[in-house]
Amino acid sequence: MRWEDELRAKFPALERWTYLNSAGAGPITPEVQRAGSEPFQSLLAGGDVDWREQLARMEDARRGLAELSGCAPDELAFTRNTSHGASLIAQMLWEQGKRTAVALEDEFPSSTLPFLHRGFDLKFVKSVECRTRLEDVDRALKGRDLLIASHVLYRTGHAIDPEAFSRVAHQHGADFLFVATQSLGALRVDFGRIGASFMTGNSHKWLCAGFGAGYLAIRRELHERLRWPQVGWLSQEHAEEMRNDRLQIVQKPRALEMGAGPNPSIFALGAAVKLWLDTGPERVEARVRELSRSLRDKLHDAGFASRRVPEHELSGITVVPVADPRGVVEALRQERIVATARGAGVRLSVHAFNNEDDLIRAVTALTWIARPG
Repeated sequence: MRWEDELRAKFPALERWTYLNSAGAGPITPEVQRAGSEPFQSLLAGGDVDWREQLARMEDARRGLAELSGCAPDELAFTRNTSHGASLIAQMLWEQGKRTAVALEDEFPSSTLPFLHRGFDLKFVKSVECRTRLEDVDRALKGRDLLIASHVLYRTGHAIDPEAFSRVAHQHGADFLFVATQSLGALRVDFGRIGASFMTGNSHKWLCAGFGAGYLAIRRELHERLRWPQVGWLSQEHAEEMRNDRLQIVQKPRALEMGAGPNPSIFALGAAVKLWLDTGPERVEARVRELSRSLRDKLHDAGFASRRVPEHELSGITVVPVADPRGVVEALRQERIVATARGAGVRLSVHAFNNEDDLIRAVTALTWIARPG
């Protein structure tokens, strides 16, 4: 059996649905479901007896996620979601006296609202034909403290060059927040190579790990300069001593995890990460881009507007302009095709578990539902 077919067979939801919505939330495998239920099974069978083993499982998940995202385990903290990670970054930078930022016009609110809430003066860079031009980012960054940019923009599917964005930010003496929400699990991410100051994202989209977990990576050289805005008993260097009268806070992002965490979500994330590592991030990315190219070609042949984009800007997201996006999405759902309405179009997102039959079925349905031209 081909590896693509073996991967597809791991997702039961694909037996019932033509699933083109990993940009919203990905389906999960039975292995992820079992991993997420294990903490509850342990509590059911023995209460707190497996507490230390569960801490060790959390560290296994941290190491796997670090490997998949290209950071060191000691640069990584678990969070609840992307918004949580961005909120922590906004707090830390505010305490450093940072007050200004630049974000891309097509960012999801998770990336920007925490900074607006904190009081940052946020300047937005407009997109041109659904692309964000590096020269526009360069101009906007002058005199600014932070650049916020997603690897893949949720509303357009445009993938940026994160290393180029990072270089521009550092040329201006600005920090770079790299948001991997719409890429990690589908496209390769290498936090160390990118050179970003921070990275954040969540578990439930392309990682296919379900809801409830997120991640925040902070470049090691920044650890000593930052003051962790939230700590708890597990933030201590020697937490097992349970001292309540002095601070010995570890100078690593895991200090932000504070106390008992959402073990079910973290264990599920660990199982999902193992799937993508075992499958091979390079192979997954190649498959995602191959399917995206094929989908765009089929849409073009069917008469839909379909932008041609360079290979390095291609992601798993394709947005199809239609007259009534919500109505079309509902009609697709009646045909057991799952997509999302975004802006003036229907967002179709392909993962490595999709196949050509999925694409043909979706384009055929779109043709008679949306009637291009």
